Amino acid sequence: MPAMLTLGAAYTPASAPQWTITGEYQRIFYGDVKSISNPSAPPNGPLGAPNGVGFGWDDVDVWRLAAIWRKSDKLTLRTGVSYSTEFIKNDGDVVINTIAPATPQWHLSAGGTYRINERWAFTFSYTHAFSNSFSGSNPALTGVAQPVKIRMHQDEIATGISYRW
Repeated sequence: MPAMLTLGAAYTPASAPQWTITGEYQRIFYGDVKSISNPSAPPNGPLGAPNGVGFGWDDVDVWRLAAIWRKSDKLTLRTGVSYSTEFIKNDGDVVINTIAPATPQWHLSAGGTYRINERWAFTFSYTHAFSNSFSGSNPALTGVAQPVKIRMHQDEIATGISYRW
């Protein structure tokens, strides 16, 4: 797992205490993990070895902005957006990333919590990762230009029930 550095701040205006705005910056140090940051070609060792094939990922910067609205004692709503920098170093690393196609850079989410009573709460959220792609060529083929493109988008729905002791 790569090391991460996260800095964030939240502001709740005195004139509107039901609102909180948050901002966050995160740096993910993929470059420190050789099995992730090593290039996929030329292969010097097996996948995951310190001198082996990797995914060719660079460090990533992530920025997040979110808002929380406490509509009532029972209902809190949240929304947020995040953006991350590109992480694939070169077009020769696109082929191996077909097994880990984490291409989206923009994410948008919304959700909330509904307090059923003093102890029970229901939480829900929806996140959309916008489509993004990387293009490159297949480094395993010498003398032949085989274009490769990976693309991904994602939708996620999550729910949960919590109990406060």
